[in-house]
Amino acid sequence: MEYTKVPLASAASFEQEVTQMSDNSQRRLCRQRTEPRTRRHDGGSRFSGAPTEMGVLVLVGFLGALGHLLFYHSMDGRSVSVAPLSQEWTLRIGSVLAFVAKTCWTVAVIVAHAQQVWTALDRKNPSLKTIDAMFSSVSDFTNFRHFAMVRTAKVATVLAIVAWCIPLSTIVTPSTLTVVSAPRTSSHTVEATVPMVGFSNASNFAAMATCTKGLCPLSLNPTNSNSGIQYRYPNAQTVVLSSATCSSGRIQAMVQQYSNSSYRIGFHAPVLSCKKADDTAIASIQAVDKQTVPDDSVFRIKGRPLVSYYAFVPAYTPRNELTALDFTNLPMSYEDLKNATLPKALDIWVKAGQYQEEAYSICSLYNATYDTKFDFVNGVQATEVTTSLQDKIPYTIALGAPNGRMDPWGMEFEYFTYQAIWMSLAQLITGRFFNDPFTDTRVLQTPIIGSREFVPYFEGNFGAARQPFASSKAIVDILEELSQNVTLSFFSSPAHR
Repeated sequence: MEYTKVPLASAASFEQEVTQMSDNSQRRLCRQRTEPRTRRHDGGSRFSGAPTEMGVLVLVGFLGALGHLLFYHSMDGRSVSVAPLSQEWTLRIGSVLAFVAKTCWTVAVIVAHAQQVWTALDRKNPSLKTIDAMFSSVSDFTNFRHFAMVRTAKVATVLAIVAWCIPLSTIVTPSTLTVVSAPRTSSHTVEATVPMVGFSNASNFAAMATCTKGLCPLSLNPTNSNSGIQYRYPNAQTVVLSSATCSSGRIQAMVQQYSNSSYRIGFHAPVLSCKKADDTAIASIQAVDKQTVPDDSVFRIKGRPLVSYYAFVPAYTPRNELTALDFTNLPMSYEDLKNATLPKALDIWVKAGQYQEEAYSICSLYNATYDTKFDFVNGVQATEVTTSLQDKIPYTIALGAPNGRMDPWGMEFEYFTYQAIWMSLAQLITGRFFNDPFTDTRVLQTPIIGSREFVPYFEGNFGAARQPFASSKAIVDILEELSQNVTLSFFSSPAHR
């Protein structure tokens, strides 16, 4: 082995060159560190195309979500058996559309997250561990433990959380369309016997008595009848059914033959029709009112009334004097007819409203044509009715028995039927009411108490409680509706068929 001697000058020169090279390298490194980081994206190499990518992804995701919405909406409520696609393919298509929306939006958020990370790096100098957490937070959930990442890149952290939440849509969205079992219904027409009220059989509605032609004023068949049938009052079945209808405020339900059925029938039956009283009728109502109105001493004790209600049936004495009919003093036999006070028409006169500001009305009974539809849905009855007035019904004392028959059956005896229905309703709504609920009227047991005329009574009386049957209808409108309800309720009664 041989050693070569190096000249001292050459060694010094080599050391100087190494030192100069090292200094130059340090200067270059310092220059690289102090140069702005924005130089790295000069020319748009890092951000080029990112906005376009995100826009396309968001648009495709939106179309997938919109398609999912419209597709499921078109299938909503359809029977599986008649749908254009099977149940399996419907759910598959919905899942695919949800997956498209989820994937596109997730990728768009990830792209935006990457850009936000680079933006944060341009502004700050985080550690290598923080940089790794920032980039991998969209794929590794444990990186959210690094609080330095949250402080350095807040927007990027939020986008990473959104990217983790978007996949939940693939779980919830497909389940928005479910298949439920529903009863299969079919509609077909069958011939069936439906209930019908026997209005021609007066014995089902009224209590009657026999009388001779000379003692009873026979209204029909006077030439071929030596005897007649006298009306007395409504029978117990009629009174009970009318009271139940008025107290409940609704039509009594029939026992249906089919739990789901519908049919329409037409028939003739009674109905009340009310109109505003003219000046002559108002004077007559006031005259009868004065016969029974309490004096002012009652008001000094009980207070000035808020509501005034007075309804009565106009009747005439044997001397033709107008008064209110007394239902407790109706003629029971032909011997009572001599001194009986009876009405001439099936009318109810009404004076009602705020005290000393009352309105006057006359409600008369008419024969009417009923066009009625009965609907039964799962056993629940619904009734639609339209009436057309025919002729006004007079009060009838007695009817001649045709051909010697003493049974009150036939079209002519419908007068007694209508009269019994009218009287059973009239005795419920006639009488007087001021402030005291314990009066000589049963109007508080009917929906009339819920009319708008009675609102001041419940608003101004301490302890009057809540208004029952509350509605915005006037008393006369409720009276007309009550008469229809009473008539239709007879369809539920086997005793009146």
